[in-house]
Amino acid sequence: MNHTFNSHQGMFMACLFLLIPLLGAAGCAGQEEWGSDELVAVAAQAHRVQSGEQLFERATFGGNGRRCVTCHSEETGTISPADVQARYAANPNDPLFRPIDSDDGVGDSYTRLLNEATIRFEFPLPPNVWIYDDPAATSVTIFRGVPSVKNSPALDPLITFDAREPDLETQAANAILAHFEPTVTPTRRQLEKIADYERTLFSSRELRRYAHGGPEPELPRGHTRSEKRGRKHFLPNGVCGQCHSGPMLNTSSEQFPFGAFTRITGVLTGFSGEVLGTSEVRPTPNPMHRYAMACPSDGSSLLCSNPDLFFPLIAVYQPRLENGVLSMLAADPGSALVLGTLDVLGDGKTTSLWGINETAPYFHDNSAPTLEDVIHHYKLAFEAAPILAAPILGGRATLTAQEQADMVAYLKLL
Repeated sequence: MNHTFNSHQGMFMACLFLLIPLLGAAGCAGQEEWGSDELVAVAAQAHRVQSGEQLFERATFGGNGRRCVTCHSEETGTISPADVQARYAANPNDPLFRPIDSDDGVGDSYTRLLNEATIRFEFPLPPNVWIYDDPAATSVTIFRGVPSVKNSPALDPLITFDAREPDLETQAANAILAHFEPTVTPTRRQLEKIADYERTLFSSRELRRYAHGGPEPELPRGHTRSEKRGRKHFLPNGVCGQCHSGPMLNTSSEQFPFGAFTRITGVLTGFSGEVLGTSEVRPTPNPMHRYAMACPSDGSSLLCSNPDLFFPLIAVYQPRLENGVLSMLAADPGSALVLGTLDVLGDGKTTSLWGINETAPYFHDNSAPTLEDVIHHYKLAFEAAPILAAPILGGRATLTAQEQADMVAYLKLL
């Protein structure tokens, strides 16, 4: 095929579609030496991204009016209760408000969505996992917040909280099927274009450059005394840095008691104040269930095989082992629904901290309205699980008020 694409046209197309990172650190300038095939490839990628943006913002696939941008806003990549409330005040018929995400499932009210900005998910229970008090149930309803599409699609292979989706295209397909109520099935090509567009979304220039081969983002030094004190907690040996380390602040460090490069951990959200040892009311967007499974005969379950060793570490889950059946409490089963074992009950991916100041509320269930609430939650979690807290906190089992304030101050810099 003979391409009559000159260098000026190629560079114009690349810059026009905001793909400067693909052209290298020099941007659009100084690339006259590029051949026609290279320029055509860049322009083709630019076209795919532009097409993906149009699908992301406009395509409803013949469904209930929802589009990707309905839940993944341009500003933050997600939605907050304030966003939801403003949209409802402006237009109660906004596509966000559809019966599948109403309180009763038929559209009479949207209190949960307005107050928590959580979306309904219906997950099948694995064959070997059941709800202890409802053994006939074959599925469970879980309410989760909308994860931001900024940074994660390009820089994090774990896409969802429970890591169930193998790639962006599959995630997009399942999201459309679950939330759009489509009458038209998206094609593989359309899904690829949506994924291509999502990979261009970042919360900062530094992360965009890193995604395209630039230097790793560095922790800011801080300006105030509180920020500078807070920074030490996010170093690899710090309280926060032990879980939130690496370039994306989403993997464990070598100092983490359970090993480096851990991406799936438990955060103890959804537990009541009574369970966490406090009289305060704790947000519980998901009902607490006792989940159960028959212990595998091959000894593959660490909890079943070594209850004396592991049960004290997870006492907050109130584990029981009775007649070969392991049962534990959780509000959101997390990875247990994907892997089919209670050994990972309640566990989910460690999310990146970059841009966190813009994406409230926090945790997968939106149970922490502010960063202050996030840190306070960990204070309670440490106090409820002192055996786990001690190696992270250097022998202590709680956070001081000053430490909490410093952590929050530093998080707001990221």
